Amino acid sequence: MVKNTTTINIADTNAFNAIVNNYILQDSNLEAFYNVYPDIASIKKFIEQKQAHVIDRKLLVNVLQQQYVNTTITDLVKSNVQILLEPNTFTICTAHQPIIFGGPLYFIYKIAHAIKLAQYLKTQLPQYNFVPIFYMGSEDADIAEIGTCTINTKKYTWQASPQGACGRISTESLQSITQDIINNLDLSNANGNALITILLEAFDGSITLAEATLHLVNFLFGKYGLVVINPDDANLKKQFVPIMQQEILERKSEALVQKTSDALAKNYKTQAHARAINLFYLGNGFRERIEFDGTNYKVINTEIVFTEAEILLELEKNPECFSPNVILRGVFQETILPNVAFIGGGGELAYWLQLKDVFELYKTPLPPIVLRQSFVLVPAAISKLISNNNLQLKQIFEPLSNIQKQVVMQSAEWQSLETEQVLQKQLLQNYKNKAANILPQLVKSMQAFEAKYKKLELKLEQKFIQHSKRKQADNMLEIEKIKNNLFPNNNLQERIENFIPYYNKFGNAFIENIISSCLPFGDAFKIIELDS
Repeated sequence: MVKNTTTINIADTNAFNAIVNNYILQDSNLEAFYNVYPDIASIKKFIEQKQAHVIDRKLLVNVLQQQYVNTTITDLVKSNVQILLEPNTFTICTAHQPIIFGGPLYFIYKIAHAIKLAQYLKTQLPQYNFVPIFYMGSEDADIAEIGTCTINTKKYTWQASPQGACGRISTESLQSITQDIINNLDLSNANGNALITILLEAFDGSITLAEATLHLVNFLFGKYGLVVINPDDANLKKQFVPIMQQEILERKSEALVQKTSDALAKNYKTQAHARAINLFYLGNGFRERIEFDGTNYKVINTEIVFTEAEILLELEKNPECFSPNVILRGVFQETILPNVAFIGGGGELAYWLQLKDVFELYKTPLPPIVLRQSFVLVPAAISKLISNNNLQLKQIFEPLSNIQKQVVMQSAEWQSLETEQVLQKQLLQNYKNKAANILPQLVKSMQAFEAKYKKLELKLEQKFIQHSKRKQADNMLEIEKIKNNLFPNNNLQERIENFIPYYNKFGNAFIENIISSCLPFGDAFKIIELDS
């Protein structure tokens, strides 16, 4: 599947914000906002912190075994669940909402990265076991994001009802989309038939989105020992009751996050917004914020109101009805898992850097945060176009107009203005020298004239480029094709395209190659040129 792999710096892609670029560079301005930077030495050090943090491993294993009861799992998954009982076993976690049909490619990439890092750490720290974990954000209620995916340029949108925790929604209303995806598969090889089998199994309409996602992710990654956990579980949330109680009564998180956000905002744009109470209340078809009005606790957009005694009793009796928001989700994750690294995208990295004080408030170790691996997949036909136009792979990240300009100026037909520009520069300097000999004040006039000429020179060059583009129309169209293919909707490919077309063509080799191509700590961008 992989013909060639090229590694480039994150910053050279121009696709990530300053906070991501500087984190990768270990900029000193960010050191105060994380616990330890991810590398072998720091993870080994963090393991010592995590060993002192009590995790109910027996409960964790029991919950996982129950969640897998209706799923056929590999011996490696079964073994990885079981070894979580052992005190020298730790998890490598990534998290995401259960987007329909696997969502954008980065959904696949972050899971693959968790597997790669777990494999790598085992080779470097063989005295420990490392289990890759996919933490399913099944309580998210953003159906606009969860219910959208693009396959072969066709956008699918799930009209789901009711609302609320997405993982609890039935997949019954996904039947028509499932059938349309199947109808457009290439069935000339076994990969298409394998996809039909898993799509019909996962999205048969009789199970929830969380269960469907478990089936799909297990189909793709079960052979690598990936363990999927659905945190929307009463027993798991019982462990989180003391922290949720403290959040309800003391309401300290908001001020801590605001303080950190203010400090970060001096240099960076912040992502997460804290509330006085960073918990939702989950009900039948709704997930709404809990607010304190000075006397009672209200669930907004409902008629549900609790006194202090009532909400504490509800928390004790029905912890599954409470759901952490973005501020506390990570704390919950780290409360239930023996986790020693968290893999997240650029947005996740940014908001986790706002949370260090919240983790300290709740006496929960903040894990090393690993930027997930990013890829651009270049089909063979597009690689040929890149080569034909004498482009370097690094250039594909530049704006379309820049690339076209470079191609024009590198062509044999280009009428370079360089000689004339050098002569004109010398001529202007001669004018300034003579002006200085006549009257020093004339130099300013000459400088003004020089500035006007440079603008004229730039316009002239643009005219040359514009007309040269017309003469090379075919090449310009090829460059547009390159950009549209690799950056659909002017976005990173991984944020738009779905895994299904690639799996349909390459089968499990696609998953295998993505895992093997991941850098353990995701500190660079990968361009993968595909075989035809």
